[in-house]
Amino acid sequence: MVKRLFRGPVPIAVAAFLICAVSFLAHALINPNFTPVHLTERAEQILLLKLKAPKDGKAEAEVVRALKGKAPGKTLAIDLTRAANPEQGKAIGEMIKAVAGGDGPAIIFVGKGENEEPISKLHLGGKWVSLEKGADAASWEADAIDSKMEATWAGGTDMLLKITELILKYPDTDVPSSCAGSWEEPVNIGTVKGKVGRVMAVDIAGKGDLALFVASDGGDRVFAYDAKAKKFEDISGRIKLGSKSVVATWGDFNGDARLDLASWDGKALTIWSQDAGGAFSQAAAAGAPEGGCVGLAATEAGVKGRAGLLWSPPGGLPVLLVPDASKPAAFSARPLASDVNAGGFGAAGTCLVADFDGDAIPDVIQPFAKGSIFFKGKGGGAFESGVACPVQLGEGRTGACLGDFDADGRLDVLTMAEDSPRVWQNAGGGKFTNEFFICGEFSYISKPGCIMGNACDINNDGRQDIFLASSERGAQVFFNRGFRSFGHAHQPIDIAEAQIIPDALNGQQAGVLADLNGDGLQDMALILPDGRVFVLQQASGGGEALVVRVALAPGSGCAGPVTVSARNDRMPLGAWAVAPGVSEAVFGRTTPGEVTIRWRMPCGKEQEKKFELEDKPIRFVLPAE
Repeated sequence: MVKRLFRGPVPIAVAAFLICAVSFLAHALINPNFTPVHLTERAEQILLLKLKAPKDGKAEAEVVRALKGKAPGKTLAIDLTRAANPEQGKAIGEMIKAVAGGDGPAIIFVGKGENEEPISKLHLGGKWVSLEKGADAASWEADAIDSKMEATWAGGTDMLLKITELILKYPDTDVPSSCAGSWEEPVNIGTVKGKVGRVMAVDIAGKGDLALFVASDGGDRVFAYDAKAKKFEDISGRIKLGSKSVVATWGDFNGDARLDLASWDGKALTIWSQDAGGAFSQAAAAGAPEGGCVGLAATEAGVKGRAGLLWSPPGGLPVLLVPDASKPAAFSARPLASDVNAGGFGAAGTCLVADFDGDAIPDVIQPFAKGSIFFKGKGGGAFESGVACPVQLGEGRTGACLGDFDADGRLDVLTMAEDSPRVWQNAGGGKFTNEFFICGEFSYISKPGCIMGNACDINNDGRQDIFLASSERGAQVFFNRGFRSFGHAHQPIDIAEAQIIPDALNGQQAGVLADLNGDGLQDMALILPDGRVFVLQQASGGGEALVVRVALAPGSGCAGPVTVSARNDRMPLGAWAVAPGVSEAVFGRTTPGEVTIRWRMPCGKEQEKKFELEDKPIRFVLPAE
C-alpha cells in the first residue's frame, strides 16, 4: 500500500512515515464542500513552479507563471528544515527530488480553506504538502504531507493544472463529487452455456442498434432489444448463428459491407458470414496458423473494403491474417517482425489496435503479463519491426481496453488483471506510463480480481469513465471528475452498495457498459458464474440523453480503427477508437449545446463537423473514403 503515494519505489526512510498517510487514503472520500472549484475560487495566489533538487535543506523553484494573483519574483525557496519533524522534512525532500529537473509541474495555492482558514498548499508528484509563510514573500517553510487534501483532488499534478486552468477560465466548471444516475429493475434476459470469454456491444445489423454478443465455448449468444416490445430477446437462432467461441471478434472479412464473425473454438478458425437478410453461414477459414490462440482483433490489412485479423498466439508474436481478395474465408498469414524477444513477458492477451502515435494509421500493441511490443503502422497492413513497450496486463485472467481518460486526444490503455488494474497514459510515440496510483479513488477503491472492463460515459458529461467487471466481487463504475481523476460511483449505481443482483456480488464471468436499448444512456450487462445474463437499464429521469454517437460503417472502405476526437464550447472531450460495428465514439453533454468532432482517415485529411445537441441523441456515421 505504501508505494501508492509515489509512481516509483518509495525510499525506505520515507515509507515508514507515510504509512499513516496511506491509512487515511482508504477513507479520503471526495469532499463535496471543498473541490478544486472551491480551492481555485478562494485562492489569492496560484503559482506554477518548476522545482530544483533540494540542497542544504532548501529547495529552490522557478516561478514559471502566476495562474492567479502576482508572482513574488522569478524564483522562490522552500525550507525543509522547519518541517513538523525530521521524517516529514526528509519525505518532502524525496518528493521534490523525484520531480526536480523533469517536466513535472508543481503548484502552490495560497488562500482560504474549507472553513475560511488561511492555507498554503503545494501540489507535486500527485501529492499535497502544507506550507507556512517564510520571512519574505518568496520564501516558504514546508510543514507536512497533507493527505486530507486528497479529498479535494486525488490525481496527477499535471491534471490538476488542467482543471485549475479550466476553472480560472470558466468559474462555473463542474468538478463532480458524485455520480448521477440510477438503474431500472434488473432483468434476466437469458442464460449462456459454457465458459464465457468475451462480451461486446455490437451493431450487427449496421443500423445503429447495439446488440449484446456473448462469446462462450458452450455456444455464443446474441441478445437484442426490441423497442416495440420493450424487452431483450435471444436472437441467436433467428439469425442462425451457431458459433462456439473461445475467442472471437467482428469485422467485414468478405467485403460485402456487412459484419461477419471470426470465431476460434479452441481448434479451428471459422468465419460466420452475414447475408443480406441478416442470417449467418459458416465456412472454415483457410490459412489460419496452427496452435493456440488467445486473441483476435480486426484491422486494416491492405485489402480494400475487407478487414484482416490479428491472431495472438499464447506466447509468441502476433500474426496478421490478410484476406484473399478472390476467395471467401481465405487468408494468408504474415507474422509481424520484432526486435524484442517476448520469451520472458509471460502470458499474452488480445492485440490492441489503434492509432497510438497520431498519424491516422492504426498501430498494434501486443500485450503480455509483464510487458508488450509496439508495432508502428505504416499503412496497407504493413508494420515496422516491433519495439519494447511498457504496457503490462498483469497476472491471472486479464483484459484491456482503450480510452482517453485525460482528454488529450491520445488513446490510453486500461489493463485489468487479477492482481491490479493499471492505467497506461499515452505519451506519444509508443511511450506509456502507468498512472494508476494517481487516478483518484480508482487507485484505492478498485480491487484485485478485475477481469475486463471498458471506457464509458455513465453520466453523459463528456468525460470518459471506467467500468470494471470482477471475478471476485460486484462490478464497479468510476466517474471521471476531469482529466484522469476518478471518483467511485456509489449507490444507486454501485450494485454492491445498492444490493442489486445479489448473486453477482461475488463475481461475474464477464460484463460491459454500453447503450443496449438505444436511448442514449449506457446500460450494464453482467454474465454470472452460472451463465445467467442480466441487464441493468439506466433510468432516463424523464429527459432525453444529449449525446453524439459516432460510428464507422462496414463498407466505408476503412476497416479502422479511426480515432475520433471532440470538444464542446469549453473543453476537449477526448478521443475514441472507432471501428465498424464494434466500437463507437460517445460524446455527451449535461446541458444543450454544441459538440464538434474531428477525425482523419488513413492517408486522408483531417475533417470536422459540428453538432448542436438540443433535445435528443444524435448518431453520425463517418462518410466513406
